[in-house]
Amino acid sequence: MRQSLAYILVFSFILLLSAPLVFELWLDKGDIKPLKGTFRKAKPMKLNWDNWVNKEWQQRQEEIVKKNLKIKPSVVRLQHEMDYQLFDVYHMGDLLVGKDGYYFSWGWADKRCCVNTLDQDSTRIFVKKLKKLSNLYRKKGKYMRVIIVPSKEEIFSDKLPDEYAYDNPDNDYRRYKKLLDEYKVEYWDLLEFYRGIMDTASHPIYSPTSVHWTKYGTSFTIFKLLDDMDAFFGNRMNQLTVEGRKLSQFVHKDGDTEATLNLLSRIDTSSNFMYLDYGVKRKENAFRPKVITIGDSYYGNIRECEMLPEIYADHSKFLYYYSKVHLIHNNKTKRVKDLNIENEFKKADAFILLNSSHNLKNFPFGFQYDIDKVIKALESQ
Repeated sequence: MRQSLAYILVFSFILLLSAPLVFELWLDKGDIKPLKGTFRKAKPMKLNWDNWVNKEWQQRQEEIVKKNLKIKPSVVRLQHEMDYQLFDVYHMGDLLVGKDGYYFSWGWADKRCCVNTLDQDSTRIFVKKLKKLSNLYRKKGKYMRVIIVPSKEEIFSDKLPDEYAYDNPDNDYRRYKKLLDEYKVEYWDLLEFYRGIMDTASHPIYSPTSVHWTKYGTSFTIFKLLDDMDAFFGNRMNQLTVEGRKLSQFVHKDGDTEATLNLLSRIDTSSNFMYLDYGVKRKENAFRPKVITIGDSYYGNIRECEMLPEIYADHSKFLYYYSKVHLIHNNKTKRVKDLNIENEFKKADAFILLNSSHNLKNFPFGFQYDIDKVIKALESQ
């Protein structure tokens, strides 16, 4: 009896040790949900005498086994789930856990209360030039709009931890607004606009477990912007419409912070997230403006409006952090430095500069070095 039990234990132990190998051989990569965030795979190394002797090749093989296993996402999620459920530990560097289950960006909360990163002198110079660009655009019949989207840390400041609740009267957001006012640059600060919406909204405008606004929340700015642009161009643009609505649990970016925690379970299980099905009301000989947008990640949901390519011109572009170019009509990207930025602005009918209120570190992300070229090109046009 004892011998049989010993055999069973040994056999079970061997099966346990063999499980990763079995999964590796039989599982397809598509069977396991990939991890969110930065999880770099180890690259193979060509074997030679030197890296064999110094054991660099052997170390790389160990890294490949650890980092490239097909079951790694499941193992990581299991570990994260246990840490979250048992010890209230979260595996995310920028996460700030607020009150009542609200998650925030630690960096953006810090910018609101405690740390200034926006250089006033260089920003003053940029805003002065921005006013000149605005005047040129208006003179040439082009549309320009500067937009400040309220960061979640601003609109849900009452949910921040007490140590981050201080509302710094001289934070980057207020410095930026002060300079825009000083140089009379027209802009939209959408804080009060969204506070008004949230007073009556039945569905999340900002998700408790996301750092950004929801797709539904974004829709209010999409319609506001397109209506304003259409009025500027004499009501000649195609019109965005809503063809349907559906409720579900969050999808895509509406729970991006939670998704990056890489858990097995959901934290926000609400099925009250609103998703709109868009359509387009087409006009005869409609004017489709070429739109250049410079912005941060808050513009992402606007860019992903599936009907925008029916309203904007095909060569419209989103310059993400003025680094990566997203084209309006496909998912291809290129680098901003590979663009002829002067020609892009000369050919554009509209320019949008959009940023969230507490993400102004390094703003405007390099455009300050090219704005002189853009102004000169427009003056010579």
